[in-house]
Amino acid sequence: MKNLKEFKLNCFEHPNAFLIEDYRAGDLVCSECGLVLGDRIIDVTSEWRTFSESTDKPDMNRVGEAMDPNKETNLGTYIERVKKDNKLNLKKFENFDEKTKRLGNIQIKEIAEKLNADKSIINAARNIFENFNKLFKGRKKGLLIATCVYKACKQEAVPRTLKEISNITRFSVKEIGRCLKFIEKNSNSKQINVNLESTTTTTSPLDLVARFCSHLNLERYIVRLTEDIVKKSSCIDNLSGKRPSSIVSAAIYLATEITHCQIDIEDISRVCGSAVNTIKHIYNLMILNSNSIMPDNLNVCRALNLDMV
Repeated sequence: MKNLKEFKLNCFEHPNAFLIEDYRAGDLVCSECGLVLGDRIIDVTSEWRTFSESTDKPDMNRVGEAMDPNKETNLGTYIERVKKDNKLNLKKFENFDEKTKRLGNIQIKEIAEKLNADKSIINAARNIFENFNKLFKGRKKGLLIATCVYKACKQEAVPRTLKEISNITRFSVKEIGRCLKFIEKNSNSKQINVNLESTTTTTSPLDLVARFCSHLNLERYIVRLTEDIVKKSSCIDNLSGKRPSSIVSAAIYLATEITHCQIDIEDISRVCGSAVNTIKHIYNLMILNSNSIMPDNLNVCRALNLDMV
């Protein structure tokens, strides 16, 4: 702190006087005698004041980000043309690869906003898209973008189901699954500069429990019971090949029935994205194997009327 005080700028005649900064002239002036203590000071604030009420008008602030990591020409210099106000000339400075990246980043942000994903998922999806864009020539770029968002959610430990991605985009689950296999197959290519974890085309049911239960506003003990049911349901042979979201929805329905939680099965179907008949079918399979999937300290026969199943 002593070294910092030595470099403090003060007026020689009035050390205790306040210093006034003239933003227009770029000078630092003493408030007592008017002595200019500093000149040509750069103003780093906004050029125009931006008010939150002025949402219907364009933002007059021309100050953008310091650097865009998605562009390769941040330090490039272009010679200005004669027609300064012709915005169509700006498109000539953007090549095809940069245009594809820019449009892809916009679509990734739109999909992520529909999923309520944070910025880390957006950045991860953009990184995956930038690496696999050249390998995906001649195919649907929108399909690659949707798959990159799915892969980024999986990589950031916030997985989404293929059906959720399919409902937001115009691509089917099979198309996204084939594109995901393409990404995993070419993840070790020399042109790829991103490290991707080897994942299967489906999401683990246990990864979906917390998010689905949060959307249903379930208590913590119901969440723990659902996780326990999902873990032990892997030993049921009849559940092999079922969708993870269907298994989780049936486990939630079973946990709410055990704990006598008043929740409608249609709400579970809406949140989890599974049909009501599918939930009831898997629910019945879990009841038939209740001795192997239920906790030992839980009296299933007392909580459920198994004769009516």
